[in-house]
Amino acid sequence: MTKYRHLKKHTLTVLSVLLLITVTFLLLDRESKTANEIEVETPKLVKTQILENGSSTISYTYPGKVQAARKVDLAFRVSGQLMEVPIKRGQHVKAGDLLAKLDPRDFQIALDSITARLGQAQAQMAGMKAGAREEDLRSLEANVTSAQAQMNEAEAQYERFKNLWKEEMVSKAEYERYKTIWQVSRSAYQAAIQNLKKGKAGSRTEDIQAMEWSIKALEAEQRSAQASLDDTELKAPFSGVVADRTVENYENVSAGHPVLSLQDMAELEIVINVPERDIIIVDPTMDCVPLVYFDSFPERAFEAYFKEIKTNADPSTQTYAVTVAMDYPTGLNVLPGMSVSLKADIPSVDISHDGNFIVPSSAIFADENGSNYLWVVDQETKSVEKRKISVGPLEGGNIEISGDIQIGERIATAGVHLLREGQIVRFTD
Repeated sequence: MTKYRHLKKHTLTVLSVLLLITVTFLLLDRESKTANEIEVETPKLVKTQILENGSSTISYTYPGKVQAARKVDLAFRVSGQLMEVPIKRGQHVKAGDLLAKLDPRDFQIALDSITARLGQAQAQMAGMKAGAREEDLRSLEANVTSAQAQMNEAEAQYERFKNLWKEEMVSKAEYERYKTIWQVSRSAYQAAIQNLKKGKAGSRTEDIQAMEWSIKALEAEQRSAQASLDDTELKAPFSGVVADRTVENYENVSAGHPVLSLQDMAELEIVINVPERDIIIVDPTMDCVPLVYFDSFPERAFEAYFKEIKTNADPSTQTYAVTVAMDYPTGLNVLPGMSVSLKADIPSVDISHDGNFIVPSSAIFADENGSNYLWVVDQETKSVEKRKISVGPLEGGNIEISGDIQIGERIATAGVHLLREGQIVRFTD
């Protein structure tokens, strides 16, 4: 019995040791995993700001939307059937690229017809200016000779019958008949002479001028027909992105009916809505460089410039539309409608005192006792440290602060409630 109790005691001792060893390994493994998790923790992305004396500027941040600097709805100037639409929505095109084409056959036939008529008129004009050909002149000279002979014979008959009529040997009717024959032959002779002169000298000035005006009218018709033929091709007036296409191939389209929309993306516009309390201090001529951050790519800031301020407030929000512009960013596929944040340091009325700073109100957070803090980023370790501060006047989303902080220190300005003491961060600016 004693031996059994001794064995039982020994067994419990061994089990206790094994249990202790197992717990120890589990704890060590947990600590190891925790350490590894800490080692591979990804630094948190935050917006930051360098502390400066707050007496000269106030930092403003507003959400905005991207829009193209230019947008046009393109249409054909002539009606017809589509035979080619080589572009797609969202496609980048260059100035002069073919966007759509109509069947050109009817327009080509009209141009060829007018060109033929113009060629005939120009050939006739050349003949009028050059005068008659040599064989034509010989024919005209022969007409003059023949007309002269006929006139001489008619004149002789007229003189004979005139004398006979005076002697009352013929009737007056016969006399008048020969008189008329002579007058007609004389007119024919004079006309033949004029035709010969015209053949030698060319057409009259007024005839040439009339033909010149006819040629000008035909040339105008030709230019119009050529323009109509050219208008069967719709080309990009500038480089940009095809935003929309409202037709399909082989459709019949009417002149002036929009077939696609083209947006100029060489320059982007950002539209923000600024409240009345902030717009009152904005000077369009101020020396300020707004910075644009794309919501889907917040690591990089892009410089912009103030373009225009709408002077009429939105009746529902009482905000003013402010437009800034920027060049299209290289390496990014930016499209209209994308969301951005615009940050601008605006010269403002001095609301601070010596030793105080102006920071975004989003940088401040409070504990359960109502004390105010901000996160200061260590420049070497990139870790954050909580600092207690005092707050002062609030203006335009910015607030005056003071405390154990110095010029040149970097503070977190967004997402401060998600940070913890000693956390490693990385910057967006």
